[in-house]
Amino acid sequence: MRTEKWLVLCIALLLIQLVACERGKMEENAPVPVSARTGTDSTDTAGTVKPYIVLDNPDTIRARQPATFKFVGGKKQKVVWRTVPFEFVLNNHGTSAVVTFQNPGNYRVLAVDSLGTDTAYLDVVVKGSINTIPNYDQAIQEGDQLYLTPTSNPDTANFLGIRIATAKQYECSNSYLQIHWPEPGNGLTVDVKGVVAGNRCDSGKTTAKAFITAGYINVENYTKNFEIRFQNKTYRGSFKKTGKHFEFTWPYDSGVVFTTKTL
Repeated sequence: MRTEKWLVLCIALLLIQLVACERGKMEENAPVPVSARTGTDSTDTAGTVKPYIVLDNPDTIRARQPATFKFVGGKKQKVVWRTVPFEFVLNNHGTSAVVTFQNPGNYRVLAVDSLGTDTAYLDVVVKGSINTIPNYDQAIQEGDQLYLTPTSNPDTANFLGIRIATAKQYECSNSYLQIHWPEPGNGLTVDVKGVVAGNRCDSGKTTAKAFITAGYINVENYTKNFEIRFQNKTYRGSFKKTGKHFEFTWPYDSGVVFTTKTL
């Protein structure tokens, strides 16, 4: 009887030992849980730096504008980039990627390596896009002046044209003078407002130009006042038409200058 009890006790102890060994092996082979990380959670309890994601540029993400993300501190040279909610990731360069968010809102950007050991995420807020039309307007430069060159058709002389150009050069080779001149009546008034290039800027520099016309049809001879407003100053003179000839009376030799005073 004692022998049987001893055998039962030995068998029980052996079973307990086997269970303990199997449990130890399972714990040893179990994968270590991996949690996504942010730049603010970059160090573990042992002082090891964990990989994290940084936003390269800009600091503020806007919808429909590219944003560049970088994966820092990982062991792999290539990771898979994803976003939640889903967005297409463009220009995936391994440890960096460019994402263009189509709509504003809250997003999570994730970088995962092939083994899942180096994983990080970054939560971002995407603001609404700013749709702005480029503006290449320029102010008249200090000390600039205008050169005026009159022209007319010698066959009729019904119309007087005046080419206007700045002395100084301005950015954008397609720049031109923004001017306003009302319908001529007793005289011609020209208001020079600035330099513009539309919504496009061609490379290079140029003098800004404009061309104006004035017509007094079926009038052989007349004298009209001529006024130009430029850089907060008003220049006044006159022009006289006799037959097909024009003569300008202009008392200024700086600021606004005529290249010729007779046609």
